[in-house]
Amino acid sequence: SDNGQIKVTDFGIARATVSSTTKLGSVMGSAHYLSPEQARGGFTDERSDIYSLGICMYEMFTGTLPFDGDNAVSVAMQHLQKTPEPPKSVNPAIPKSIETIILKAMNKEQRLRYANAGELMEDLEKVSVNPRMEIEVEQEPSDIFSTQKIPTLADVPIKQTAPRSQAEPADEQEAPVRKTQGS
Repeated sequence: SDNGQIKVTDFGIARATVSSTTKLGSVMGSAHYLSPEQARGGFTDERSDIYSLGICMYEMFTGTLPFDGDNAVSVAMQHLQKTPEPPKSVNPAIPKSIETIILKAMNKEQRLRYANAGELMEDLEKVSVNPRMEIEVEQEPSDIFSTQKIPTLADVPIKQTAPRSQAEPADEQEAPVRKTQGS
């Protein structure tokens, strides 16, 4: 803009006619910028937008997208399963602090990303003053709400049991039978 502010005006919607565009239920957008939770049809919130912004930042600093493929489905699957190449390995001139901010924004675990744009902006302001500053990143074990592999029947152990004949006693302990005088 005239006053030096950067404005983001396109998240890929303009390319809605190419094959990298996906429509999953009511989700529409470029597969390159979808968050993992959008790709799997899960709950989205402000952190989903933070993920997409992290993809934009990755592309701005490296000149390349972190995930690419032959079609929208292959790109969406990479958002779910693949770890992006560290930005600094693509462009060694990127400060470690900026790489940390990008990767925190792109964390596959929704709850480990920046909670909102204000938090992200705070870190960007800090590193604009001191690019060597350490950025805090929460590292927690995953929980039941994280992006996980969907189990299949092949993952379920099958217990082999032999058929039981009528002569065999049941596994449960049978109650003792009391004999009475008339029996």
